[in-house]
Amino acid sequence: MKPLKEIIFYYDVVCPFAYAASRLVEGMARRAGARVRWRPVLLGGLYEATEAPQGKDNSATSVMAPARKMVTANDLQIQFQRYRIPFNSPSRNPQKTLNAMRLLAAAPQDQRGPTDVADGDTSMRRELTHALYRAYWVEDQDLTDSKVLEKAARDVGWSISVPEVLNSATTQGSRAAAVLRANTEEAVGRGAFGVPSFWVNDRLYWGLDRFALVESELTGHHVPLFRAAKVPEDAATRPEQTLTIYFDFSSPWTFLGVTQIPALLESLRPLRVRVEWVPILLGAVFKAIGTPVVPMTGLSPTKAAYAHQEMQYWLKYHNVKLQFPSNFPLRTVLPLRVFCAQPDDRLRDAVFTAAWQKDLNIGEPEVLSQVLTEAGYDSQTLIAKASEQSVKDKLKECTARGVAAGICGAPSFQVNDGQVIFGQDRLDVVADMLCGWTPPGIHTLAKL
Repeated sequence: MKPLKEIIFYYDVVCPFAYAASRLVEGMARRAGARVRWRPVLLGGLYEATEAPQGKDNSATSVMAPARKMVTANDLQIQFQRYRIPFNSPSRNPQKTLNAMRLLAAAPQDQRGPTDVADGDTSMRRELTHALYRAYWVEDQDLTDSKVLEKAARDVGWSISVPEVLNSATTQGSRAAAVLRANTEEAVGRGAFGVPSFWVNDRLYWGLDRFALVESELTGHHVPLFRAAKVPEDAATRPEQTLTIYFDFSSPWTFLGVTQIPALLESLRPLRVRVEWVPILLGAVFKAIGTPVVPMTGLSPTKAAYAHQEMQYWLKYHNVKLQFPSNFPLRTVLPLRVFCAQPDDRLRDAVFTAAWQKDLNIGEPEVLSQVLTEAGYDSQTLIAKASEQSVKDKLKECTARGVAAGICGAPSFQVNDGQVIFGQDRLDVVADMLCGWTPPGIHTLAKL
């Protein structure tokens, strides 16, 4: 009999995205024939070890530009609603979860009593994890209160002196602290910088929205992204939907997302969808909202390294080839203006391909001219038009439109001029919205 595959799940109850992941990870494990090992870590410890820009005591959203923070807050609500996970925004957030995580680190392997608490990841730790997440994110309880922790332990059948477990001077307390520290160090050593993180087949995956990647890794076959809505039976007679895509040729994530649009539209047939492509100058967007012109420079080294690895995950998942340009960051003012002058699908795809699969410097007029000529366009005329004031103004207007809509990067999407959805990894949400699924109302700067 083959040994079960494993998902090592790193989490801290302070994180709402990790809470959502805790509600979904076991279903994924069952589908993949795997088991979950629950590894409590201290999120602040991950932040400190990886030199996160927000420091060890603050939320990752604390250093986000307001537009990005708002999109993230809305995205959290979207995920809870799509997966039908109960959630009430806590009145105290963030809370200090050191004691709660130490209690989880001390949780025995099963209800018969403790064995190796470093691997205490079956019923007791699992049940206590769910109880503490529920207390924090549903019942609005204060996890810094030892009485709340004691009740959670009793409710899962664990007779324990919580003060003793939390006292590092006791044998049990010292061991719990050591396990939590070891788990956190293990996660850092594997490249983790936040939660939820998953260690599968000697690879790290981060984020609630990476379940399809993790399950594909476990099963060895392509697992589609989750969709909460089906194509409606009366799709053929419904009014035409409008999908607005904000893009810049400078973004590899936009390139990856653009390659998936034909398959997305095909999957929605017979629903009628009109795609509106809106060119934006990302540098101008970032300047307007207060984000570094090259966002990667604002990441910790560990998170930046993971971003490069994750790009490889997504390229493999979508079976897309990409050659990272030797002249990155790309200068895209000229090709964007050319697109404004000739908003043609074939032209757009030719420029993306030149930049991200052929390593051509599309910011150079001579190179762009060759790309356009080979694609069958009058390159001389188009590049001349790109210098006209009306074309320059068009790009400025499109960029301003994106900023006004609330975008924080590219690709960004709107369905029927509705809520902004950010990222190529949110095309499943876009598909749901096109099918008629309604996201929760737009939030202001919600507390995360």
